Amino acid sequence: MQALKLALVVLAAATGHVEAAFSWKNVRIGGGGGFVPGISFHPKTSGVAYARTDIGGLYRLNAADDSWIPITDSLATNDKWSYWGIDAMALDPQDDKKIYAVAGMYTNSWYA
Repeated sequence: MQALKLALVVLAAATGHVEAAFSWKNVRIGGGGGFVPGISFHPKTSGVAYARTDIGGLYRLNAADDSWIPITDSLATNDKWSYWGIDAMALDPQDDKKIYAVAGMYTNSWYA
C-alpha cells in the first residue's frame, strides 16, 4: 500500500511538471463533427504526415507550426458534398507531396 501511495505522489508531481511544460487547449471542431480514421507519416521525409477524415477531407501537417492544411476543400462543393469523406489514402514513398486518395464515402441512393 505504501508503494502505491508513493507511486501516486510521484505521478502527481510528474503530471504537474508536464502540465507546466505545455499550453493545453480544447480541440476546435469548427461547427461540425466527425472523426479522423487515419494518419499516415511519410516513410522517408521527417515531419510530413497526412490525415484523412470521414467528413472533413484530406489534410497535410504543416510541421512548422503543427497545424493541418486542408488539401481537398476545392473538391467538395455543394453538389459533391460526399467528396468530403476520404475512404482511403496512400503516400507515394518517392514524393512526399504526392498522395493517392479515394474520396466519396457517402453513396446514398437519393444522392445524384
